[in-house]
Amino acid sequence: IDWNNPSPQTIVDRVMTKYHNGAIVLMHPTQNTVEALPQIIKQLKEKGYKITKVSEVIVDNN
Repeated sequence: IDWNNPSPQTIVDRVMTKYHNGAIVLMHPTQNTVEALPQIIKQLKEKGYKITKVSEVIVDNN
């Protein structure tokens, strides 16, 4: 999604064309990712998705 330092809009476009129920989006701490994140969160929330921590959705079956 963001490993090769694409533009903020490219990051938004990549996430918004590949998201699905249960998706985990790994992002790196780059300036362009920081700039893209508010728009990604806004668009996903508008579509009814919840942003949460991985630890809240992974179940330990042991």
